Amino acid sequence: MLQDRYGFMWFGTKDGLNRYDGYRFTIFRNDSRDEHSIGGNFIQTLFEDSRGRLWVGTLNNGLDIFERETETFIHF
Repeated sequence: MLQDRYGFMWFGTKDGLNRYDGYRFTIFRNDSRDEHSIGGNFIQTLFEDSRGRLWVGTLNNGLDIFERETETFIHF
């Protein structure tokens, strides 16, 4: 669980990345047909760096950065 600098609450679960804005949840899940979706659904680690980038570590599918402007992911 992480609260970012914008006030969003992020929850890493076994079934995706959940963002709570104070009113509703948005769930980000892997879509094998979309190269910009999150790399995996089993979220292990969340980290916000000094530049405000959200890093997401998954169990078996590596590391992603969340692109806030497009709400997509860059997979490493």
